[in-house]
Amino acid sequence: MEEKIKKVEEKEITKANGMPVLLGDLAGLLACVAVFIISCILDAKDILPMEACVCLGIVSAVAALILLIILGGLHIINPNEAIVMTLFGEILWHY
Repeated sequence: MEEKIKKVEEKEITKANGMPVLLGDLAGLLACVAVFIISCILDAKDILPMEACVCLGIVSAVAALILLIILGGLHIINPNEAIVMTLFGEILWHY
């Protein structure tokens, strides 16, 4: 009988650091709030037309909503813990 020996190699998985995403997301939220406040001030002082200020306000609100969704996707994975990512019932990946 001939035995087949399988060679097994361990792969080290490196994960991306979430701190730049967290800091960028928070900076983006602050920028959205600043743009919204500035658009209100520009509208009150009649520096820009009202339509432009409303557009700035809507764009900053939508961007803030997108950034909040991204912020909700950040997770802390402690040692000896696992997370399984699913999308519509299909497993995408796991840690």
